[in-house]
Amino acid sequence: MRSRRNCADTSGRPEITCRTSERLPIGNQQHITSYDIPDRARFDTARFDRPDLGLEVRPSFQIGPDDRIFVIGSCFAREIDTALTRAGFHVGGGSVGNKYNNFSMLQSLAWTLDAATFHEGLIAEMNDNQWFDGHRHPVEYHASPTAAVRAHRELLERVRDALNDADVIIITLGLVEAWRDKAAAAWLNCTPPTNVCDYVNRYECIRTTHGQNLDALLQIFELLNNHKPRRIVCSVSPVPLFATFTDDDVLVANAYSKATLRSVVSEAIADANGRGASTDYFPSYELATLAPRECVWREQHANGDSDGRHVRPEFVRDVILPAFLNRYFRECPLALGK
Repeated sequence: MRSRRNCADTSGRPEITCRTSERLPIGNQQHITSYDIPDRARFDTARFDRPDLGLEVRPSFQIGPDDRIFVIGSCFAREIDTALTRAGFHVGGGSVGNKYNNFSMLQSLAWTLDAATFHEGLIAEMNDNQWFDGHRHPVEYHASPTAAVRAHRELLERVRDALNDADVIIITLGLVEAWRDKAAAAWLNCTPPTNVCDYVNRYECIRTTHGQNLDALLQIFELLNNHKPRRIVCSVSPVPLFATFTDDDVLVANAYSKATLRSVVSEAIADANGRGASTDYFPSYELATLAPRECVWREQHANGDSDGRHVRPEFVRDVILPAFLNRYFRECPLALGK
């Protein structure tokens, strides 16, 4: 049954008569509600009252207390690394530092497996006679390219055994804007300093595409599984961009970045698993971005600066880690929170 009402128009235009329904279906619910679909497939605001959002995660494999875990990816990967280590698991990868884009991550893994491939051409001279290594985190500056390469290779040697021994790899993807070193035909892991010699001609910032990131992630999967079959868990870092080098507003650029990576992960996992791999997605991104902001984000960084971008360690410890452990681990070597 329909009712009639008049909509007042104060602009002087003719009065418009509007018809409203007493009960109209919302959006496209009209026919969906007649289907038999599971609770996880229906939107329910009550789920936002639960710390883990009631997310249904269905692992394709389990992780045992003796499994060795290697964590690599953005700064959020370090939070996962720290939380798992404190919970008593065998975790490696911390020495490799943060890897912010798929391309620097792929390079780093390849160099870790063959340190000799890291060469002096990857090091850039600066105007103050220092040499810049933009492929590690934290960034380092050296007195010569030889010293820079030696230090980087030593780092790779320390990480190599942990990578080779790992049974499980946890990857968090960070962002799609990446700096390219045209002279070395390599991807940087950071924004280059502007006092690098021939800075303008040497570097370019590229907002990489879905296709480029998909190809890089599939190469990462292949590289990791070449040595031995691995169980891989992928996630997308919830940490937003600090700045963008595109013409977009940083919030718009961040949405593009995260949406691209989130789509890439699902497509890459489907491709890899279709060829017999054991690769899962874990929704740490959704757990963080859909939770109340005051519960998730640090007000102040560890260095004392105002923050608002990085995830609180206690949120990782109390929400993300239990959600992960309860689904993937047959037993936890230490009780959480101790």
